[in-house]
Amino acid sequence: MRYMQGRVMDKKHKIFIGINVLVIIAFVIGSFFVVYKEKVAKDKRHLAWLYYKQNTALQVKGEKEKYQCASEILLNNLAIELCAYNTMQSKYKLTVDEVTEYLSEEYDSNGKLKIYSQPENISDYIEWNICRSIDEKLHYLSGFIDYLQEHGYSKTYDEMSYEEVETALEAYVNDPEYDPYK
Repeated sequence: MRYMQGRVMDKKHKIFIGINVLVIIAFVIGSFFVVYKEKVAKDKRHLAWLYYKQNTALQVKGEKEKYQCASEILLNNLAIELCAYNTMQSKYKLTVDEVTEYLSEEYDSNGKLKIYSQPENISDYIEWNICRSIDEKLHYLSGFIDYLQEHGYSKTYDEMSYEEVETALEAYVNDPEYDPYK
């Protein structure tokens, strides 16, 4: 009888241990999935933030938190802000063509999102644009608007074609009285 009780106890003990092992395994697997799900959500939020910064700085219309192609750029606004950037810092000069080329594809030739490996000049411009005070950028825009009015342009910059804005910006920057800081 004792022998039987011992076997039953061994069997119950083994079942108890087996259940505990299964509970521990389930807990570990569940924890892994929770951590993984949180990481994926965090990565998505980070990517949305990067796109928001990029799309805001590069004057892209449409949804800010996801990739927008070059055809969504507000060219006149971008041209004016790039002119301000190119004037107010000397590290890089950036053109609208470089921005449109960068935004022409979401992925690079290796299949990776371009936003994670932006060229230095694009990255520098985005940081400059995001960190620059709105007052400084509006001051530059205001100076350009004043220039247009003083020199007889009949249209506002947003009514002009991109080519007209480029020509007017070139004239503005080359004007002997041009002072972007006044």
